[in-house]
Amino acid sequence: MPADRTGLGFAPTGQSPVALFARVPAASAAKLNSAAAALGRPKQEVVAALLDRYLDVLGEEWPAASTQPSSSLEVLTSAQLAEFLQVGERTVRELAGRGELPGRMVGREWRFARRAVLDWLAG
Repeated sequence: MPADRTGLGFAPTGQSPVALFARVPAASAAKLNSAAAALGRPKQEVVAALLDRYLDVLGEEWPAASTQPSSSLEVLTSAQLAEFLQVGERTVRELAGRGELPGRMVGREWRFARRAVLDWLAG
């Protein structure tokens, strides 16, 4: 008898699963591996359950300015870049102020070209 593929993390009957490829920090990948092992479930089920549980809630909590993913914006604010880099906004401003992070002051606010930041990260 075939395995039941309608449980947690699998597409409901009549819906096909879709491949999802994402680069995540190594620490997050390790957490996912640990959670999947501890639960005895495939990683795809853990990811699907987390998306189902939290995506709508997070969408309601994010401010309107952040509803567009920072990865699709060409110019980022300090807050958006901090989210993108997974560091504090103060760290972003300090690095930019020391000239270590490519950015420009526009009035009294920092702005960062996404491409320049990606190039900076690539080193």
